[in-house]
Order: sequence, then C-alpha cells, then structure tokens
Amino acid sequence: AWAARSGRDARLWVVPIVLTALFVGYSLVARHWWTQHSAPMSQNITTLALILQLGFVLMLLVTIVGSAWAVARAINQSAISIRILRLALIPAAILTIALAAGLVAQSILTALVLTEAPDLAGPPFGLVILSALMALALGLASSAWWRGWRALRSDAGPAA
Repeated sequence: AWAARSGRDARLWVVPIVLTALFVGYSLVARHWWTQHSAPMSQNITTLALILQLGFVLMLLVTIVGSAWAVARAINQSAISIRILRLALIPAAILTIALAAGLVAQSILTALVLTEAPDLAGPPFGLVILSALMALALGLASSAWWRGWRALRSDAGPAA
C-alpha cells in the first residue's frame, strides 16, 4: 500500500513539469500564427490568431491551476520531517518578503502610471487588478508561511 501511495505522490510532483512543458510547447508552436493580421497593414487579427491567443490564456490558466492543485495535493498527502520543514521555511520567508517588496514596487508604479501617464495604463483597472492579484498572492504566501511556522513550533515543543 505504501509503494502504491509513494508512486501516486511521485506522479503528482511530475504534473507541474508536464503542464509547463505543454504550455511552452504550445507557445512555441502557435506563436507565429497568433499575431497574423487580416491584411499587411490591418489592425484586425485573423480568427485563427484570436483562437490561438485564447488558447494561450487557457493553457496558462490550466498550467497554473493544475500545478498548484498537484503540488498542494502531494504536500497534503505526505508527511514532512521537522528538519525539512525548518529548511523549507527559510526560502519561503525570503520569497514572501520578496513578494511583499514586489507588491510595494508594483503599487508605486501603478500609482505613478495612473497619475502621470493614464494613457499607458492599458485596459480600465488593469493595473489595479494586477495589484489586487499580487496582494492575494502575498496573502496566500504569508498564510502558508505562518501555518508552517506554527506547525514547526507545535511539533518542536518547548525545547526548540
């Protein structure tokens, strides 16, 4: 039973690699056609180009969601030692701090673009939505780090 579970866990860790390879492959194959225009100087893209661009967005979402699901499931099904948890919390803290710094920098850039060059802001509220997504990612990363820290403290006991 343990060998079967171990194999299933290993397959879950391969899912992000396979999804990323499929996404990169799709991008490399489709990149020539998703920029085709109806006429040489036309602003209108072809129907094929539009479908390929939508496929790109869909593949990106499938890669992100599928990878996150597979990693979360693999972690949820595994047992982790205190040493590995302690080791994993160090880069997780560094990356969470870097994500916070990135959010601050991106928020400053968004404020500057919206006030100084609103014509460069792109779609309405695009930069604000990006800031909200980065804030959500920071919240998730902080929550995950905090849960790991609490698990480390509760398992280590008073001696640690």
